[in-house]
Amino acid sequence: MKNRRLIWAAAPLLLALLPGCGGGGSTAASGRVSLTVVWPERTRMIPVAAESINARLTGPNGFDQTILIARAPGVTEVTRQWLDLPPGPYQLEGTAHPASDGSGTAIARGSAPVTVEAGVTKPVTVTMASTIARIAVTPEAPTLLPGATVQLTATAYDANDAVVLVTPGTLEWVANVQNVAAVSDTGLVTALSAGTCPVVVTETESTKTGSATVTVLPETEGRYYISVGGASSYVLETQDPFLAEPTKYEPAGDDALMAPMSVAVDAVRRIYIANRNANKIIRLDEIDGSGRVAYGTTGSGVGQFRAPNDVYVDVNGRIYVADTENNRIVRMDDMSGSGWTELGELNGPFGVCSDAQGRIYIAEYVGNRVTRVDNMAGDNPVHLSPVWGAMGVRVGPSGRIYVAATGGLSRFDDMQGNGLVERTGFYPRRIAIDSQERVLFTDQTGYVVRIDSMDDWSPEQRMYGGLGLDVLGIAVYEPVDPA
Repeated sequence: MKNRRLIWAAAPLLLALLPGCGGGGSTAASGRVSLTVVWPERTRMIPVAAESINARLTGPNGFDQTILIARAPGVTEVTRQWLDLPPGPYQLEGTAHPASDGSGTAIARGSAPVTVEAGVTKPVTVTMASTIARIAVTPEAPTLLPGATVQLTATAYDANDAVVLVTPGTLEWVANVQNVAAVSDTGLVTALSAGTCPVVVTETESTKTGSATVTVLPETEGRYYISVGGASSYVLETQDPFLAEPTKYEPAGDDALMAPMSVAVDAVRRIYIANRNANKIIRLDEIDGSGRVAYGTTGSGVGQFRAPNDVYVDVNGRIYVADTENNRIVRMDDMSGSGWTELGELNGPFGVCSDAQGRIYIAEYVGNRVTRVDNMAGDNPVHLSPVWGAMGVRVGPSGRIYVAATGGLSRFDDMQGNGLVERTGFYPRRIAIDSQERVLFTDQTGYVVRIDSMDDWSPEQRMYGGLGLDVLGIAVYEPVDPA
């Protein structure tokens, strides 16, 4: 097999004057086509993924026959024949496929003409070329902090946008700015230093390429994110909510926020907004609105929400949504909605989060309780009740459970309700816990409050807001130390 192409047959296609097929007689005016396929070694690339070849011969008087040639264990060469062919022009076409029954998107394709002449043997070679037309890389534009990694995936498509199977060994990955990011031979990118780095993959059989642009953030400072509703809805970002002037995201027109009930942030500081009244989840790369992606329509099906009141991103980057009026929790792998999974039969879920073990906690506002399940299948449910008007729930680094409810703020040591510490006189909506287990919550009187400990409630700091301001969501971003 020559580099970057599949040649079959490596032995020629022979045309010869032979006896008749199946024991029948033959005339001097007939010929034969013999096709020999030499399978490449398993260490080769395309067609290492091929398990069969469909060989189609067409010719005079509507002649059209296809022979399926399947790869067999231990067999490197196989011959098939067409007998007693009338003289004339024929066309031999071959397609290589990933399944032994000749099915699946063609991996390689080729054809050659052949003229059958009585009593004449003619060598014929068909050269097959890759069908790959383009390579797509996902994710296309990942954003990382130094030391973080992301797995890139390359997918090959033919001219009809059907996926073409490739062997991973055919993919060569290159990071074009090597001081910014490094890439392994499997497409795993490691962020090194601040900057932008195109990562290019080449499929060596077809020579087609695809690329992704990796951005490594320079900053190491934390951030606070606050969502505000009312006639003018927006999201604030600030490093110091006591002193610094916040940066505001306040889109207008069709992109305007409509009751942004919750805000979340992932490991690379992308911002997620539960835009309740628009029944959408929004993600921003930056507070200036760059990289904006919106997902969701109104309804109860896949890709639809009714009053999404909370959004949460776990350590694996999966997105959880408290889809309140559909009485379910939804989990998605990303903002395309892939991996959509539902946990239903809940009673007004208003808040959602997960813990270090991946267990899921749900604040059920109508059910007046917090529910914990082991997974999205709802296994091993445990209920913490009564928690009147449970609106938000988060789990601290210690594993203790913090609940914002209409009756105040509570902390529990476990789901049996042990170690209860509570504070009334507040009307919390959303809650966040930082790495020091300081408690931050939005209060319906218009403030964001932070306390160092619920044990003695000190010091209490009112971070942002004022009477008449509809403060809704709160999230904390803390970059991970690459060391």
